[in-house]
Amino acid sequence: MIYIYLPYGLAFVALGLVMTMAARAPVPVLPRGSLWLLAAFGFLHGAHEWMEMAVSIQAPVAGQGGTLPLQLVNLLPLSVSFALAGQSGIETLIAVKGWPRWSRGVPALTLALWAILAIAIGQGLAYRPSEDWVSAVDALARYVIGFPGSVVAAFGLVMAGRKHRATGAAKIASYLIASAAAFGGYAIFAGLIVPPADFFPASLINAETFFAAVRIPVQAFRAALALSIGGTLAEACIVEASSMQAELNRLREEFISVVSHDLRTPITTIKLGAGYLKHLPAGGHGTDREGAVVRSIETSAKSLSRMVEDLLDASRIEAKRLTLERERVDLRQLVLEVVDRAAEATKGHQVVVDIPEAMPPVEADPGRVEQILVNLLSNAGKYSYPGTEIRVGAQTRLAEVEVSVTNYGPGIAPEDIPSLFARFYRTEEAERGKAPGLGLGLYIAKGLVEAHGGRMWVESEIGKYATFRFTLPLT
Repeated sequence: MIYIYLPYGLAFVALGLVMTMAARAPVPVLPRGSLWLLAAFGFLHGAHEWMEMAVSIQAPVAGQGGTLPLQLVNLLPLSVSFALAGQSGIETLIAVKGWPRWSRGVPALTLALWAILAIAIGQGLAYRPSEDWVSAVDALARYVIGFPGSVVAAFGLVMAGRKHRATGAAKIASYLIASAAAFGGYAIFAGLIVPPADFFPASLINAETFFAAVRIPVQAFRAALALSIGGTLAEACIVEASSMQAELNRLREEFISVVSHDLRTPITTIKLGAGYLKHLPAGGHGTDREGAVVRSIETSAKSLSRMVEDLLDASRIEAKRLTLERERVDLRQLVLEVVDRAAEATKGHQVVVDIPEAMPPVEADPGRVEQILVNLLSNAGKYSYPGTEIRVGAQTRLAEVEVSVTNYGPGIAPEDIPSLFARFYRTEEAERGKAPGLGLGLYIAKGLVEAHGGRMWVESEIGKYATFRFTLPLT
């Protein structure tokens, strides 16, 4: 019986920890002040229960009245924690239902009323406290502060749940209402089933008569309800965080799509204008410098166009809206064509293609496979030692083909590999070398491979090489 206080106190401390984390969330499910008050309630009530355990352990050793000072001190966290629970409910109702601000003083009034009644029971301040008096004052604290405070806290959770439901957050609402039900249960088990006392109803309905009736200590029910309160509120916070993340993702994808769309028109105009100027007849440009400027405009427009396409592809991959036009593809022939078309990206490096002529066809979107290869070849060209070769290979493995692109250069640091395929990630090597790009190439390449049902990974040795591998399904 004594050690039931250990998990009971732990349940409230856990509630305090959960509420602390919830209060620090960017968008809390309840008013932030209410969550901090619930956190304080949990910590303080947990401390009260552990002090109660200490009293029970020390009683046989200390003898009659030996634990009275500790019992007297323990009345403070009990009464204040109940007041904090009520205060949290009032703060929620002020925010959600527009309750008057003067209602914030009600918990303090209940504390004052409890203190007056405690003195009255003791027949004045001169009365010497006894263990029976402590038990009676404990019961009064539960009746006067605990029960109404818990009911108000439960009502606040119900009203907050209704508000969330009205905004379409039905799942959050259901968790808040479940938490309110748990708080309502706690109001009964902690506020009405009290320590035995010489006045009604504590003389009839108390912790001892409850145990005699059900053979389970009331503290076990209180602990279960405390865990339920914390668990349901934690779930509500998780759902709120997930909803917020989903909304942020939606807004980000919408922003990228809109910006990309709006950028396309001026980029197309620049490209067309630069192309027209470039093809003017001999003597159409005033000076060689003007011709160089035209070529620079065209190159920059192409670079911007690639960035826009990368942003759009990243958006489609994130939203799982990427479409593939699959067909039978001669992989060896496609690789040879891509290597030829990507000659500018691999300039200064010999590209060696090592793919068997008898390679079976793959089931893939040739345009997307070309995009994957161009990304990897471009990467290889950027991060190879000058004059070294780039190797492209492929071999069949059961029902798939494994393609590899290897370059010989500084390699990739082991700490960079876990983040290498993340959006907008750029290694320190890329930053130091001022390599152009948004850090989307590998993210897009991996997304395209996975859309085909394949895998992509990297193997590297610092100062020697980096090999990117990916698989595609055979027909």
